[in-house]
Amino acid sequence: MEAVARHAPDDVTITEALVTEYRMSQRFMQGQPDSDFREGIRAVLVDKDPSSAVWMPAALEDVSEDAVAAFFAPLEDGHVRGELQIE
Repeated sequence: MEAVARHAPDDVTITEALVTEYRMSQRFMQGQPDSDFREGIRAVLVDKDPSSAVWMPAALEDVSEDAVAAFFAPLEDGHVRGELQIE
């Protein structure tokens, strides 16, 4: 929902949207507790049992605003792929 809200204004350029999406994709690939993406993949595709996922935190309402904001922050210096560069 946060990504939709950030991309909704008419003044958001395609470049800004792509940079944001790229940052999120890089954050999704982090392990727990920073991202549950891998845990969801493990549960659904490896174990073939979505109910086996162990989410951190366990409830959506326990996800902090800071944790959500971290998905949109600039990538840290020295990130293996670095920021997306669009010429």
